[in-house]
Amino acid sequence: MAPKTDWQDCPARIAIGVAVGGHAWHKRTDCYAIRGAVPDAVRGASSGSLVDGGVTISILNGSPPAELDEAIDVLPVYSKSTTSAPAVASGRVYLRLDEGARATESRTGIEDAGFVIESVPGYAPHTAWLVAASGRICDALAGLERLAALPGVAHVEPQLLMVRSFREQRED
Repeated sequence: MAPKTDWQDCPARIAIGVAVGGHAWHKRTDCYAIRGAVPDAVRGASSGSLVDGGVTISILNGSPPAELDEAIDVLPVYSKSTTSAPAVASGRVYLRLDEGARATESRTGIEDAGFVIESVPGYAPHTAWLVAASGRICDALAGLERLAALPGVAHVEPQLLMVRSFREQRED
């Protein structure tokens, strides 16, 4: 059975912001991520892990084995360049509208673009966290341009989770 997330079908490139072709992230073909416990069928080195909402996400080298159960949540991994740190797409998208707008008033356009509002921060009613109506990460990533084209949209950005790193402190 195939993993439930069709990570191989996720876009090869995702743009951050409103302008298409702006700040881009590229899909990694040398690694993938698994949300939750890593099954025994997975062999190979891990290149890091992170925690999202209390659930561990492991970044693994290579491609997921074909024999993974469909219940396994395989996530796509992106980076700015071949040498930059990997980032895992969560499926959530941050939307910021022009000042004075209210995200809830744009619900119809958001839904027509294939998304639903997950939450609207009380301190910033012109912003919202969205997810694809289908619940699929690849649909969320593929729909970024549709969201950016909506009237009054100031910024669109997929949530990309990264392994936490600390700067080394020098002793002088």
